[in-house]
Amino acid sequence: MCGIAGFVDSNTEYSEAILNNMARAIYYRGPDNQSVYISSDKYVNLAHRRLSILDLSREGDQPFRSYTGKSLIVYNGEIYNYKQLRDELKTLGITCKTNTDTEVLVNAIEFWGIEKALSKAYGMFALAYYDLKEKKITLARDRAGEKPIYYSINGNSLIFGSELKSLIEHPRFKKKVSVDALGEFLKFSYVPCPYSIYEGAYKLEPGTFITFDVNDILSGKISENFEPFSNSEKLVRPIHYWSLENIVAKNSSKRSAPVNYSILKRELKNTIKDIIREMMVSDVPLGAFLSGGIDSSLIVSVMQEQSEQKVKTFSIGFAEESYNEAHYAKEVAAYLGVDHEELYVSKENILDAINKMSYVYDEPFADSSQLPTYIVSGLAKQKVTVCLSGDGGDEVFGGYNRYIYAAKIWNKINKVPFFIRFGISKLLSLLSAENWTRCIKYFKLLLPKLITLDSPGDKIYKFKAIIGSKNFQEMYWSLLSATDETSFLIKGELKSNINQQWRGESTLSGVRSLMYMDFLHYLEGDILAKVDRAAMSHSLETRVPFLDGRVVDLAWSLPDQLLVSGNEGKKILREILYDYVPKNMVDRPKKGFGIPLGDWLRVELCDWAEELLSPELIEKAFLDRKYVEKVWLDHKSKKKSSSRLIWNILMYLSWYKRYMLS
Repeated sequence: MCGIAGFVDSNTEYSEAILNNMARAIYYRGPDNQSVYISSDKYVNLAHRRLSILDLSREGDQPFRSYTGKSLIVYNGEIYNYKQLRDELKTLGITCKTNTDTEVLVNAIEFWGIEKALSKAYGMFALAYYDLKEKKITLARDRAGEKPIYYSINGNSLIFGSELKSLIEHPRFKKKVSVDALGEFLKFSYVPCPYSIYEGAYKLEPGTFITFDVNDILSGKISENFEPFSNSEKLVRPIHYWSLENIVAKNSSKRSAPVNYSILKRELKNTIKDIIREMMVSDVPLGAFLSGGIDSSLIVSVMQEQSEQKVKTFSIGFAEESYNEAHYAKEVAAYLGVDHEELYVSKENILDAINKMSYVYDEPFADSSQLPTYIVSGLAKQKVTVCLSGDGGDEVFGGYNRYIYAAKIWNKINKVPFFIRFGISKLLSLLSAENWTRCIKYFKLLLPKLITLDSPGDKIYKFKAIIGSKNFQEMYWSLLSATDETSFLIKGELKSNINQQWRGESTLSGVRSLMYMDFLHYLEGDILAKVDRAAMSHSLETRVPFLDGRVVDLAWSLPDQLLVSGNEGKKILREILYDYVPKNMVDRPKKGFGIPLGDWLRVELCDWAEELLSPELIEKAFLDRKYVEKVWLDHKSKKKSSSRLIWNILMYLSWYKRYMLS
């Protein structure tokens, strides 16, 4: 696990100094070593920060040259099947001299070409590959988007890196806030791919590569023929070597075929075991996050089954019982016999973490579970350098509550005229989610079913979003959005392209459509960005078994009823887990990895919030001061709770203060 940075630029006066600054900006992604490559003409510059995981010797340092010396690579990630690829290359006469996956990858790309090599490689990665003979540089990203890479075209230069911190170190990079990207962030709590918060800077789409001709960059031709969208007609654009769309199409007949449950369960179980075995290969200490839920419990169970030593596991807890899962994790850990550590979050932990969020996430990011993710990563780093994580299980195997309820509700209420549904939605808006929860608890004898739900007010607000939607597509975006009022929040005209990226509704079931869209948007933009930045800020590598391409492929061949059945999600994963852990130990309503944000903003975080919500900062940051102040005062007084929207605003202001004013 590492960090990469680089640029191609016609101005060579300060190339080495700029390159070193770009690499140092992300030192925590690779604290063990920094290496650079500067071409003889100084036009092409590549840098690498190394976090040593495999082959700890200096032989694994990057940039790494191919077996012919005609190409080289800087690369962030892990190729889990690199031993198989190494053996395959050996039969073709290509012998690797080190025990690194880096050498295998650069040789595979040179021999097979970028598209075929990446299709063969299973892992997580972001890379820059330079063909010295053809004078072409290629950027590429893994299938799901576990590892980040940003890039920018500025006149006759290409600038790229693992994080925006590197890009802004280059003197050609212009720090100008994209107001359209800001609007998307305030709705979704993250900036969707391929956008970034800065105008002219982009994230590379997952499962794609993009190739630039160095001479075209230097001459300025690229800016005329480039677009960051893979569906563009431009000559220079991202190209898919893998896409979920193709996986869905390939497996369509299997999903409707007769089910032999025992065979499918055994195949999935063996695949997960094989992949976790590959992911446990490490020359440094390795452990796992454990929440006590389905996903993490299954991963830890399989790890312990295949380990001769006690697996190290880590979790955090909260004093607020409705958000606390630490006791579940502790119970599972005791049953499996692993070496478990837990930390209960204090006010001091939160205040320490919150002041670092704008640095850790160097563009606005506001999933509030970023705080516990950052804290548990710090806990794990005290004992290990690599941690396996259960992320992706919900998106791949149907774990979110919206998969269980949203499609069902939509199929029923869609028959009701929209004006009636819209009126009911407005009535439900009269009380905040928090006040609905209080009311339901007050009338608990009359509403026994609702009171058994965690945060019933949140469920009502999700129901409100569903019934107030005009169509299935609008329902999905409403479920993901913190607000639809960005036109009031931001000064100036807003336009957005994200809703044009909806696919899958006509060919998939309602449940599968939601899963499909989550994989393309929410997973990459929120979940994976959250975990990568939080863990890497502590120089901790995370590995995600459920997002291995082989698991995703197999999951999309399963019939819907093996994922979501009745009021239960992840059915087949649960059945596999029951082979390891008693059913009553892990069967419970899904809580997620949330925090009591609304209450914390009124008490523990109130002073911090009010300092950020200064009229001067709000005005400078393109927000409407009166609107922001009203939202905040309504929340403080409990008149109307808007904790997620407020958190989005606060995370943006914190970022703006650090990166645009200092």
